Amino acid sequence: MFAGEAIVDVLMRVPSLPERGGDVLAGSSSVQVGGGFNIMAAAARQGLPVVYAGGHGTGPWGDKVRAALRAERIAILRPPDPDVDTGFDVALVEADGERTAGVGPDPRCLGRRGPAGRAAVRGPWPAGRGHPRGGPRPGAEPVRLVELQPA
Repeated sequence: MFAGEAIVDVLMRVPSLPERGGDVLAGSSSVQVGGGFNIMAAAARQGLPVVYAGGHGTGPWGDKVRAALRAERIAILRPPDPDVDTGFDVALVEADGERTAGVGPDPRCLGRRGPAGRAAVRGPWPAGRGHPRGGPRPGAEPVRLVELQPA
C-alpha cells in the first residue's frame, strides 16, 4: 500500500536556469504523472500488488492521475475529493539533469483522510512518500488492516 501522494509534473527541459527575473526557452516539455506514482508503478511492474491510499481530486489533474494508476493496474482505495483537483508541480530540468521545481498549493484532498472504514491490504510492505517502510520477509505476505478515519 502506498500512502504518499501522486501528483502531476509539468516538466520543461532547459539548457540552464534563467537569471532571476529572466526567461529561458525550453527545448522540450511534457506533462506526466509523478510524485509517489513512480514508486507505485515500479512496484506494480515487478508484479507486486499495489494500492494507492493517497488523495486525489476531481478535475484534469485528478483524471490524469487516475488514468495512469489504472494503466498500471494500481488499485485506488479512496474516492476522488469533489471539492479540489489533484496537485501539480512545475519542474525545470537542466541539461546536466539537475531539477528545480515549484510545487503548486497543496489541495485539501491530499491532507484529508478520506471516508471512514477499514480496508484489508495484502502485500509485502506498505510504503509512503516514496520510501518503503520496513521490507519484505522471505515468504511472508502479511495482511494489514488500515483504519480510514472520517475527514
